[in-house]
Amino acid sequence: MELDNLQSVVGDLDRLVGAVSLERGLKDRDVRRILGFLSQVIQVVEQAFQDVQSLLVDMSLLRPEEIDDADVIRELQQRTQLLTARSYYRDAAEICSKLKYLGDTFNETILPRVRHLPNVASWGGVFGLIEHREGRVITMVERIARELSSQLDALTPSRTGEARQWSKDRSNELRALLSELHMLNGRIMGYSSEVGFLELTSDRTRLEREVNIMVDNRDQSVTHGHRVSVSGGATVSGTLVVATSVTDAFKTAIGDSPATTALKDSLAELCEELDKLLPALSAQLQGECKKDLEVLITEATKTAPRKKWYELSADGLIDAAKTCGAMAAPVIAVVQRIVSLLSAIPT
Repeated sequence: MELDNLQSVVGDLDRLVGAVSLERGLKDRDVRRILGFLSQVIQVVEQAFQDVQSLLVDMSLLRPEEIDDADVIRELQQRTQLLTARSYYRDAAEICSKLKYLGDTFNETILPRVRHLPNVASWGGVFGLIEHREGRVITMVERIARELSSQLDALTPSRTGEARQWSKDRSNELRALLSELHMLNGRIMGYSSEVGFLELTSDRTRLEREVNIMVDNRDQSVTHGHRVSVSGGATVSGTLVVATSVTDAFKTAIGDSPATTALKDSLAELCEELDKLLPALSAQLQGECKKDLEVLITEATKTAPRKKWYELSADGLIDAAKTCGAMAAPVIAVVQRIVSLLSAIPT
């Protein structure tokens, strides 16, 4: 189910909250502004999935006699169809307008504050999440709705138990993820009895201590672990970040995309060159390189790549390569070629 993608979103947001809070290169007020922005993103994600959770609970409680009740099934089907209606998110839930506001805020206020940070390319996933036209929030809900619709279409009295169990399992998974988002927002805003990260920006030492506790708890969690993903056309879902060979990960990540043969070949060549380069990098730079590569592949496989993101990820790859002396030349050359190919795509 599409909840795997939501799981990666939860992990992305959790890691960004931690990274921003621990970043000494940011002023206190900038940390507060960015954390406030991430809090708004979390709230929109929570709102978008509330109706999904409600529908899953209702389906998990269906009784066999209700399967033959046309009104009950029709009402469930209508609620499922509503989840795929863009007009609902635009007008009733106002999700689209909120996403547009967050996207504008990101471009105008957040990106200038994080542009100088070493892992700036990792913000591409959040921007992809909040794009109001093709962002991950709307896409994830639509895909879940299609799965729910398939379950309802196949529903018969003999399959009641199976359908109820499927709905219950998905409801429990979604509840755990939404609860984690809710708790993360509580840590930012201080909704519990503890002081929130926003207030703790006035005492960075204490803030770092609290964030490190959160990170330790996260790393022991089975909910989202160490997964990282980015937005876009390619189904990357963090595979490049944890893969031993980026060349092997590339074969899956590139998938079916509108990229030209020249672009696909260049991306494959970049993966091969990075496989040679990565052992010469520190563990931290290896991770950053893989994240930058994820963003670059994601943008390169879109019909309309976002210039600011593929350029940022390309700069990150080039900067990392330059630390390896003579080994840097092949990587820099192919990255520059990819940027040139992407720049030639009409916008």
